[in-house]
Amino acid sequence: MPHTADILYQTYIEKRESLLRFFTARAKGNKETAEDIVQEIYLKITRLENDIKIENPSAYLFKIGNNIFLNQIRSQTRDMARNNAFIDVNEIRIGTEPISQSMNAEEGLSLKEQIQKAQAAIKNLPPREHEIFLACRMEGKTQKQVAEDLGISKSSVEKSLAKTLRHLMQILNE
Repeated sequence: MPHTADILYQTYIEKRESLLRFFTARAKGNKETAEDIVQEIYLKITRLENDIKIENPSAYLFKIGNNIFLNQIRSQTRDMARNNAFIDVNEIRIGTEPISQSMNAEEGLSLKEQIQKAQAAIKNLPPREHEIFLACRMEGKTQKQVAEDLGISKSSVEKSLAKTLRHLMQILNE
């Protein structure tokens, strides 16, 4: 009676192309990922004990591959979450826009001071101008949307924004 490893190896050779097609489809056409999975299946079957009993060797190979595939997805998801958490903690943003951090310490300090000045100036705007500025510049609303939301003309929104921007530029140039 042949050993389990021999049976699995023979089945692997017979099913290798089917495994590649299946995992290429699972990986949304990524042949390199499918190749990696199929190679990992081979490595796993070479490490198996000979005394285990496997009823359906073909299904067993696909199950091993599916587990490898799911582990890769979990790993990628964890990596993305960890990277996004790192970026969120270490990234400076103005509204929803990230600020590049590829600058020297002096430039970074100057930028931080400018940001603090701008934030203070925005906080000290009259309520209506503050509301219009935040809606247009931070929330990304159009001037027309803001005008409709506040029940004022688009021209009033434009004038308020122009006045606010002149004021902010004046403060930042001091």
